[in-house]
Amino acid sequence: MQVEFRALLLADGPLAAMVGARIDWGVSAQGSQMPRVTLQLIGDNAQGFTFEGGDGLFEGRVQVGCYGESYGEAAAVAGAVKALLDGYRADGFRGVFCVSERDEYSGGITDSARPFGKQLDFKTKWRKQ
Repeated sequence: MQVEFRALLLADGPLAAMVGARIDWGVSAQGSQMPRVTLQLIGDNAQGFTFEGGDGLFEGRVQVGCYGESYGEAAAVAGAVKALLDGYRADGFRGVFCVSERDEYSGGITDSARPFGKQLDFKTKWRKQ
């Protein structure tokens, strides 16, 4: 699911126009160019079960961090991510839904080095094809 989730974001024209290929799982390197997106698997991504065994439908949670040099830039990236993912259902994704959104301001050693950020949490339902 992680490979497909990132590929979905990279293939989106409006988002790519803002962040290019700066969409990565884990933490971006310090001093990375802005704007950028980081992805974290924060949910269990567990498979559902029936009385006959696993049903092949995995459910998890992905945190999408959207960062920019200004709050407006971070908010624009978050808006593009949310427009693409909230309610998305295609390929192996049986449903992707935004369940939480919050602001973030953290990072560098000095105030001028700290990126602005917005965090979006998405509940995902995924079936391997």
